[in-house]
Amino acid sequence: MTGPAERSGPETRVARRDRQLAVLTQTYPAWRISRMTNTQGRFGGWWATRYAPLTEDQRAAGLVPSIARWDALTLSMELAVQDEAAHRTRYSIGEQPLPGLTR
Repeated sequence: MTGPAERSGPETRVARRDRQLAVLTQTYPAWRISRMTNTQGRFGGWWATRYAPLTEDQRAAGLVPSIARWDALTLSMELAVQDEAAHRTRYSIGEQPLPGLTR
């Protein structure tokens, strides 16, 4: 039987971040999402960058080209806000190929 400390070990954190990355990538296909590491190689938060560039009008409407957040939940909430704003401004990822999708 494992104790609480073993269940919250590094492998568990890595596996959880792997699952979070998979869900974020599937949920927000217009964004390239990655995990950041600090100078010691430890987890340092999340980074999301749009696949397609923004126009000046889209930036003026509040769209941002990239987002950095410490945790996956906060990143997900910000991506949802951005995707709603993108929908209102008719932002499109255009002809940019997305990972895992075929035409």
